[in-house]
Amino acid sequence: MTALILAVLAAVGPVTAPDGNSEYLTAAGIPVVTDSPPGWTADTLLSLNDNLESREPSLAVDSRGRLHAVWKDNRRLHGRDEVHYRCKDSTGWGELFSVGNLDTVHNWPGVAVDAQDNVHVSFMRWYGVPYDYYDLGYRRRDGATGDWDPEERLTVDDSLGHSAYPQTVCIGDTVFVFWLRQRRTPAEIVYVYNNGSGWSAPERVTKDDAVPAGYYDVHATPDGWLHVIWQDNRSDTLHLWHRFHDGDSWSAPERVTFHDYQCIQPDMDSDSAGDIALVYSGGGPEDRIHYRVWDRGTMTWGPATHFYSWAGVPYPKVGVNKVTGEAHLTHVGSQGVECLAYRRLDPGTGQWTDSVMLTWYDVATGPAKPVLDADGYVHLVFWDQRYGSQEEIQYKTNRLTSGATEESSKCEVRTADRPTVVRGVLRWDCQPASAAETGGRTRPVLFDVSGRTVMALVPGENDVSGLAPGVYFVREEGPRVRGSQGPSVSKVVVTR
Repeated sequence: MTALILAVLAAVGPVTAPDGNSEYLTAAGIPVVTDSPPGWTADTLLSLNDNLESREPSLAVDSRGRLHAVWKDNRRLHGRDEVHYRCKDSTGWGELFSVGNLDTVHNWPGVAVDAQDNVHVSFMRWYGVPYDYYDLGYRRRDGATGDWDPEERLTVDDSLGHSAYPQTVCIGDTVFVFWLRQRRTPAEIVYVYNNGSGWSAPERVTKDDAVPAGYYDVHATPDGWLHVIWQDNRSDTLHLWHRFHDGDSWSAPERVTFHDYQCIQPDMDSDSAGDIALVYSGGGPEDRIHYRVWDRGTMTWGPATHFYSWAGVPYPKVGVNKVTGEAHLTHVGSQGVECLAYRRLDPGTGQWTDSVMLTWYDVATGPAKPVLDADGYVHLVFWDQRYGSQEEIQYKTNRLTSGATEESSKCEVRTADRPTVVRGVLRWDCQPASAAETGGRTRPVLFDVSGRTVMALVPGENDVSGLAPGVYFVREEGPRVRGSQGPSVSKVVVTR
């Protein structure tokens, strides 16, 4: 298996070993500093490379497949932090736009898209005492015209501190903005909503016996249920608690975790049935990331699956394919170098892939929420410090644009940046080498990025419709083109 993986590395360029070990890459003679493994685009810089802090990105996708990214930026053209916005459509990423008024300090932006593709951005805005008194700001971008409405203040007397962590979600044409009112004792999770008739009065999610502490997450399912999960310190050990709103009323608070260690950093997504996928972190070195599913039918939590995280504070994030239930998990960590890592749950087998490194820059790196488009491809925005001492915003996706149309496999050897892209059927026209040329191994094989053989290929059509979308490789023993020597490896991208 080691020889096989090394052959792949030599043929297609920098990829991670099955366990993501950077020492393995170095031993294989593969550069550690690179943008992406096979199956992922090179990183795109979204913020200005100005060595000024750009952090806290948030991403949403609309019904037309356009991406909407926001982040806090320290560019300070007018002496204040700003919230920057960029939109990606079929022509690429648009120009930067500063969402907040330029006379205030802004941070912690959140973005969501409603049923009409209107974009809603909430953020913290400084008001009054510098860097001490914050309120919530809000702006709406019209989905048809792209015009922005004037900024609104959603709070005027809450005197929020720096860590209110506002979040924005939409149900139909109604927008909800949540925040942590942490200057109350105990703190409270509060929200307002606007269904086109103006903003509601603030309503509490947490009750008097709750002690919210730091991170929480909010999610709206496709059929309009709201879910809130938060870190709670009522027992002197942080555990996760859950409430949901079914369209009529809020459920009773329910404790989610019962480990003997602190449980933090919850993140959620859901499938089309309304089942909730939850990831969180906490515990010893072998159990730092945890995954659980809340079943909509029984309204109960299933058992936890545990992963080693490569770091003590991994900030796990999850995205779910609404149709297939395929789950995508990212986390940050250190595998010899600081990195952003990724693993995937196959809903057919119920098995998770090993974590692989998405980045190899040995710099501080932030989390990335997997956001899926209508075709099930993953889009990520995150920050890192590859350009200097301050953070910049990067974008990465597994939606490859190279060779976007279907192609038939050819006899020539393809390079890693010109893969064969197939949908449903892989046609392999080359005749296998003779047994004499290959020492008895004559049939080409298709294997995944971990080196696991998934099928043997035959000349002609090969049905690959049962394979998960992603990057695979074809390896043939002996010369594919007369006069070449040794095994050859070609990259194949299987799409839906």
